[in-house]
Amino acid sequence: MPPTGSGDQLRARVQSLIDSNRVVVFSKSYCPYCVKVKDLFKKLNVDINSVELDLMDEGPNFQDVLFEMTGQKTVPNVFVNKKHIGGCDKTMQAHDDGVLQKLLGICTESYDYDLIVIGGGSGGLACSKEAALLGKKVMVLDYVVPTPKGTKWVTHNWSTMKDAISSYIGSLNWGYRVELRNKNVAYLNSYAEFVEPHKIKATNARGKETFHTAATFVLATGERPRYLGIPGDKEYCITSDDLFYLSYCPGKTLVVGASYVALECAGFLAGLGLDVTVMVRSILLRGFDQEMAEKAGAYMEEHGVKFIRKFVPIKVEQLEEGTPGRLKVTAKSTESNEVIEGEYNTVLIAVGRDACTRKIGLDKVGVQINDKNGKIPVNDEEQTNVPYIYAIGDILDGKLELTPVAIQAGKLLARRLFGGSSVKCDYINVCTTVFTPLEYGCCGLSEEKAIELYGEENLEERVVGFHYLGPNAGEVTQGYGVAIKCGLTKELLETTIGIHPTCAEIESDAQVIHQNRRELLDSVCQVYARKRRVLTPDDLKHLIVDDRHGLLYCYVPKVACTNWKRVLMVLTGDGKYQDPLKIPANEAHIPSNLRTLSEYSTPEINHRLRNYLKFIFVREPFERLVSAYRNKFTRKYNTAFHKRYGTKIIRRHRPQPSTDALEKGDDVSFDEFVYYLVDPHTQREEPFNEHWERVHSLCHPCILHYDVVGKYETLDDDAHYILQLIGADKGVKFPSSSQTARTTDDMTAQFFKKITPFYQKKLYNLYKMDFLLFNYSKPSYLNFR
Repeated sequence: MPPTGSGDQLRARVQSLIDSNRVVVFSKSYCPYCVKVKDLFKKLNVDINSVELDLMDEGPNFQDVLFEMTGQKTVPNVFVNKKHIGGCDKTMQAHDDGVLQKLLGICTESYDYDLIVIGGGSGGLACSKEAALLGKKVMVLDYVVPTPKGTKWVTHNWSTMKDAISSYIGSLNWGYRVELRNKNVAYLNSYAEFVEPHKIKATNARGKETFHTAATFVLATGERPRYLGIPGDKEYCITSDDLFYLSYCPGKTLVVGASYVALECAGFLAGLGLDVTVMVRSILLRGFDQEMAEKAGAYMEEHGVKFIRKFVPIKVEQLEEGTPGRLKVTAKSTESNEVIEGEYNTVLIAVGRDACTRKIGLDKVGVQINDKNGKIPVNDEEQTNVPYIYAIGDILDGKLELTPVAIQAGKLLARRLFGGSSVKCDYINVCTTVFTPLEYGCCGLSEEKAIELYGEENLEERVVGFHYLGPNAGEVTQGYGVAIKCGLTKELLETTIGIHPTCAEIESDAQVIHQNRRELLDSVCQVYARKRRVLTPDDLKHLIVDDRHGLLYCYVPKVACTNWKRVLMVLTGDGKYQDPLKIPANEAHIPSNLRTLSEYSTPEINHRLRNYLKFIFVREPFERLVSAYRNKFTRKYNTAFHKRYGTKIIRRHRPQPSTDALEKGDDVSFDEFVYYLVDPHTQREEPFNEHWERVHSLCHPCILHYDVVGKYETLDDDAHYILQLIGADKGVKFPSSSQTARTTDDMTAQFFKKITPFYQKKLYNLYKMDFLLFNYSKPSYLNFR
């Protein structure tokens, strides 16, 4: 009830706060929804008055007055220009609809795109695909300005190895473009530069110009190799970008620089048996632990790489043309006036890279850059000083220049911009590996940095840095990286028993595929499955348990579930069954033959969910739906379905049905079936039958977190992988799927020809979560916009 006595005074004080502030948020300091709303206004660059009710003695009374004024009991309670907006959900919705911007007086001009990403490297592609996944209209512009040697992408024929590399990179680039197309991301191979706020000019290789606008921009232009600024460097030298562009073996090579790129290139060329020299201005691997850097260098020297220390080139001259030709390099000592000369076939410069930011029109929109290196200062959300322009990747000032960091930052940025997330990229304790002949992996602080921060005598029990020099350093370091993020201590490290005598094995293709599927599923769940609920035993009736092998299988009708039930009967049958194909289909579906998780006690359920291998098989949602329709409504023997569902569908959705149709229900058309599914009355009466229920409703993937997501399209491979994981692949063979009667994509498209765009859209929205969760694109045969 509202406060008594001083209620009018409190109301006046609340009203005064509302009247005197452009934006006032009545909040509680610990409330995550309040933080989310405050972060939104921060992104909009709008100052707010945040009234933290939990920090005020009169906070409960304020909340009572707010309830009396607005009918809202919860926080945050948001007012903009004296208008009550509501709580977190209503505020976010008002922002998505543009209503909030109008109230704030922020320009809501219509743009061509929600997001334009300038740069098609790893970070830019990750950001664009994630934004498209979140339903935004996205464009990517990517154009590589050739180096003086002419490099665009790898297109050379330097022996079999170079051909293989060229083909591999070509296939990657093609795959990226196909993936962008499948996710409805517009791609332009054009050079982008800002011409005015929210507007860019795109110029292709032929000089054709087009103009595009967007509400938000992400800069992901990356860096290009830096030259020395000496006579002959651009005329005669190459960079790491050019190495595989050469149509000939580089021969005797001088590598100028001591960065990880320099040492990796030198090690690679030396591994081919070439004469390689590295010229170092000062130290190896600046920024890395120097003890480890010197050990990596010493190993290279022991294996034939020569080092010239404390010298820098001052001139490069061509002595002879050829493939390769001959070059003379003049170099000067950094400690004296000594000058040396040497002859080489190729000079490769690897002294660092410059951010590609100076020629994209940032000055025209006011984006600040670091004049020394061209890099862009950003806040902890990758936002530049211009609110609608963000930056990720190697062009960030003071951040790590690593591909996985750019990918993670790009994904998280898209989720914050368009998915309501507040998770920021963690730039601390990121692992990396230098792929020198003897690999060097590290995570956290170098010894030099640790001493600078903590002092030489101030030892930490907590591990703040890890460094490893040896085979498979990347594999080893990754595991320690997780441990460090979890708070690894010296004691834990010393009491851990190591594995002898192995290095980490490389992941199989299947492991990579299933990891990617899990990551995609998790990312979609983070965006869309915001409201969690506690599962009941009834929610677990589709999870079949194999206690002997520690398996939990969520069966989905029309996705090979009959064969999986047959296999599980063999696995759990104590020798009663030997061959899955000899088990009749009707026997496989007898409930008493297999136990479901719903039959166990709560402690037993929790134990199995924590410890068993959980897997699920999914299928393109509309193929599965058409398959269910064909099986249940076009087969004369399915009289039970005709009676229960067919008669109901005909009665509700067929004008003037015949008496025979109403009685038998055996001639339901596909469009009548669709009308039944999208009819709001259908699910109010009873839940969907399991044959057309959505997979996310049957198996709850955002709550149960499946270890393996198999797909009907790769059924045999995925089934073999699961049997292999439990060590049963030698004793049990998964029955091969029949292709003859299978519902295909072409067949599905024929069924949808009779469905109007209006009902296509309603049906797609009904099954949209299954499309998103399991990475199925919107079918091309759908006609709605």
